Amino acid sequence: MNRSTIALVAMLIAPATLSAQQGTTIEIGAGVGAAILTNGGTVTNIGIPGGGVVGQAPLYTTIFFGKGIMVQPEVSLNILSGGGETITTLGGVLGFGYAFSGAAANSPYVTVNGTIQSFSGGGSSNSEFAVGARVGYRVLVNEGFAVGFEGGYRRWFDSELGEITIAIRLGGIVSSP
Repeated sequence: MNRSTIALVAMLIAPATLSAQQGTTIEIGAGVGAAILTNGGTVTNIGIPGGGVVGQAPLYTTIFFGKGIMVQPEVSLNILSGGGETITTLGGVLGFGYAFSGAAANSPYVTVNGTIQSFSGGGSSNSEFAVGARVGYRVLVNEGFAVGFEGGYRRWFDSELGEITIAIRLGGIVSSP
């Protein structure tokens, strides 16, 4: 396991561990969705699960502090192997946002995020950075389960791509005050 993999996994798990000690609400889940990449042309990626970095399947944690402040680390990993070649992509997102009605109620929310994606395969590797924002609505189905409906935009700097995302987030609430 390389350093970037360890760092991204730690980014997802560490905040949840720390916040559990402070009595905050923690949600852990995955997304279902689509990513549309634009740079003169359009590429659409629909994934189940999906809706993460360039449409990959994300695992996320949402940590609610106070009334509605949110921290959302997210990771995604994709390994494609065939014909003697292996391509690996690893993505990480760190988002900060606000749920207008807090963690204990159905609520609209907004987030801003920074994203990094690492690609390796065919004897080369590359990393790229993006920033973006999301808007959504989170529904508490019951005490232990929430569903979020969201849309967002992310701008990739090196490749000059725009990424539009549409996702449904399915999360289990693992800690609540």
